[in-house]
Amino acid sequence: MSVYSNNDMKNIRSNDSWFKIYSFIPEGSKILDVGCSSGNLGKSLKSDKSAYVVGVDIDRDDVKKAKQVLDEAHEVDLESDDLSQLGKFDIIIMADVIEHLINPEKVLEKLKPLLNKGGKLVFSIPNMANVTTRLDLLKGSFEYKDFGLLDRTHLHYYDHLEVQRVFQDSGFKVIKTDCTVRTIPEDLLKKELAEIGIELNTKLKK
Repeated sequence: MSVYSNNDMKNIRSNDSWFKIYSFIPEGSKILDVGCSSGNLGKSLKSDKSAYVVGVDIDRDDVKKAKQVLDEAHEVDLESDDLSQLGKFDIIIMADVIEHLINPEKVLEKLKPLLNKGGKLVFSIPNMANVTTRLDLLKGSFEYKDFGLLDRTHLHYYDHLEVQRVFQDSGFKVIKTDCTVRTIPEDLLKKELAEIGIELNTKLKK
C-alpha cells in the first residue's frame, strides 16, 4: 500500500486540495482518476455526484482496494504503458500526481486524446513557493519527508509559472486556478525571521 492509501473525504475542509478538486467536478461525469490510490476520492464522486469513475495507479495493492469502490480500476504505469485503451472521459483528475512523473509533458500529451470534446483535466500540484518552504530555505533547511510538499518521491517541484509552462508545452491551457491558503500569524512569522536575523516589515511600499 502507498502512503496515500488512507486519504479520504471524511475530514476534508474547504481549504484542502481534494475539496477544491471535488468542487470542479460536474454531476454525472465520466471520470478518469489518474493516481487513484485506494479510490476514496472517486468513491465520493460516485456516491455524491453520480459519476462513473475509472481509476489508474501504479501501486498494485492500492488498485486492488480501488476495484472494490470504483467502477473500474487498472494497474498502469503512466510513463510506459499505452493509455489509449482506457476510453474517453469528460474529466481527468490528477490529484498530486504530476510532481511524481519523470516526464510530465509526455504523460499529459498521452492523456489529452482521452478527453471528450469540451472535456477538462482537473489537477492539484504542491506549490514549491509555499511560505513554509521559503522560511525553511532562509534557515538553510531542505529536508525530504515521507509525505507532503517535500515528499522524497517528488521528481519535480513547481511554482505558478512552471505549472503554466508544463501544461502549455503539453497542449493544454489553464483556464481556472484555485489554491489552498496557508497563513502564518504575524507574531510567529516575526519570531521565525528573527531567528535568522531578519526583521519583518509590515509596511507596504506605495
